[in-house]
Amino acid sequence: MPGRAAPKAAAWDKRRLLVVEDEVLVRMIIAEAARDAGYQVAEAESADAALAYIASGRPVDLVFSDIGLPGAMNGAALARTLAAEHPDIMVILTSGQGGAEALQADAPFIPKPYSIAEALTLIAVTLAQKPAYG
Repeated sequence: MPGRAAPKAAAWDKRRLLVVEDEVLVRMIIAEAARDAGYQVAEAESADAALAYIASGRPVDLVFSDIGLPGAMNGAALARTLAAEHPDIMVILTSGQGGAEALQADAPFIPKPYSIAEALTLIAVTLAQKPAYG
């Protein structure tokens, strides 16, 4: 939406995002915008890298993932795995190919191309459904 500012995380809100995207420029743009909005952001290029990051014990509140990822697991499979193994981690899926897999993964979906403001609004709305870390 042109002219509308992207929402900022509250100063007390230290929410942790993991952006999973194999296209480096797309990943950098959304990650930097989320940082500018006040979120703590980590990045991964695949579902395997995302799961390794989470397995390391670093806290993650929300995974923002492309569906089309390289490797054995796509973003929808990542969302299903997280729902089963880490139900406290919320997931938003994105793709330029449609959202049918997001529906199967029971995750919010934002189609590509998306505006940064739209993505940050969906992140804020999704995180609002989960209490912040104390």
